Amino acid sequence: MYQLSEELFVLINKIIPVNSVILEFGSTQTTGRFDKYYLYSVEHDIAQLNKYKNTTYIYAPLKDYSSYKWYDTSYLRLPQHYDAVLINAPNGNIGKIGLYHNISILKNTKVPFFISDIQNNNENVVFNALSKKLNKQCIRCKTEDNKEFGYLLWKVIMYS
Repeated sequence: MYQLSEELFVLINKIIPVNSVILEFGSTQTTGRFDKYYLYSVEHDIAQLNKYKNTTYIYAPLKDYSSYKWYDTSYLRLPQHYDAVLINAPNGNIGKIGLYHNISILKNTKVPFFISDIQNNNENVVFNALSKKLNKQCIRCKTEDNKEFGYLLWKVIMYS
């Protein structure tokens, strides 16, 4: 099972206040470590459901949308409120690009977005595309094992 990088885990704990709600796409071994938060985790793998107490799982099988595969949106009953979005999965040719194409399912995009594995071309494309679509600044970070993750924050505009 995939595990979120320690550096991204630490960053989320620094930026997001305790007792906040995180909407997670793709649960990982790290999901259970977010015990200071309440998580809603969208997951396509039935074997990964209901592993952690602090998490409400939202099962959604993968669907082929012709140009990409992603969660079947007809299954997604997302929370009305969340304080951050964590995009862990799906990776690769299944792709995180599905969130880009289905961004309208999110009730609130005015929260920090965290995205893992942006050293991979597919994930990097999604990271940059989401930044433009949501008008958020991209911040890239490198891990000790030479992987990358990023987060998106609202752009600060200075008026003179």
